[in-house]
Amino acid sequence: DGTLYRREYAALVLSRLMGWEFIPLTVVRDGPHGVGSVQRYVEPVADYRSLGAEHDPDLWRIAVFDLVANNADRKSTHCFKDRDGRIWGIDHGLTFHTVPKLRTVLWEFCRRPIPEALLDDLDRLRSRADQVRAALDPWLERDEVEACVRRLGRIVEQQRFPRLDPRRNVPYEFW
Repeated sequence: DGTLYRREYAALVLSRLMGWEFIPLTVVRDGPHGVGSVQRYVEPVADYRSLGAEHDPDLWRIAVFDLVANNADRKSTHCFKDRDGRIWGIDHGLTFHTVPKLRTVLWEFCRRPIPEALLDDLDRLRSRADQVRAALDPWLERDEVEACVRRLGRIVEQQRFPRLDPRRNVPYEFW
């Protein structure tokens, strides 16, 4: 429906509002096949399956981001380490749904308390909800923006990762 590029860009905008820069630079451009997004390519040297997720604060951030953005497609190849040791998260075209659609490979976080530093970041963002709305409005539908702001508030209040359902919360073609 022509919204994937908008969601990719909105994900970058949201991550920057959070102060979490794990999404490569993404720009919106009009190309030979119409408007779309282009993302800086980062060469992966290791994907999620070989990373110590529990011990890596960057993966915690990505998992929390996925809750806020309602990411329906977090596969293991969408989180990786570059040759400098930096952790990246890519492929955010299936985000910002109005209904819960979280699908992720980041299962080790289930039901665990969200680290306080991340909750502090989210609480600061929640206090700037109008800024979040203004930044996301050009890229998403109004109800998607409002759903994102509501999720942000719920996550801060619940302070833990949800329990995930293995029949529902696994991305299609799990890899």
